[in-house]
Amino acid sequence: MANERGTSDSGGAKVVLEYTVPPDAPTDLQAADHPDGVQLSWTDNAGNDADEYELYRSTSGTPDNSGSVYATIESGSESYLDTGAKQGVDYSYTLYAVEGPGVYSDPASASILRPLPAPTGLSASGVDDD
Repeated sequence: MANERGTSDSGGAKVVLEYTVPPDAPTDLQAADHPDGVQLSWTDNAGNDADEYELYRSTSGTPDNSGSVYATIESGSESYLDTGAKQGVDYSYTLYAVEGPGVYSDPASASILRPLPAPTGLSASGVDDD
């Protein structure tokens, strides 16, 4: 944990303040279509300061972290494959580096609309103008 400590001496009373500095936020979060879902990738800026990453997923079209955590990802990771993402759905992702309970980095966000698969088994026949 990255703890900071400060002291103040005011008129004989000593005050000690201790607080936890949030880990550095992940950057460059990218979401790309993948045959098995959505491939997320980012730059890990937290290093050893983060215990894990928390990923939130929304289908509302905008990033939303008001729900429950969609996935917990090991610290030091720089990618995640969302195999639960369905084709034809618009997904928004929000990623935080987390250090202990309630200590979150700033968020990184990305969105993607998964394309529908190309139709298969189509055929065409000629048209007579008779």
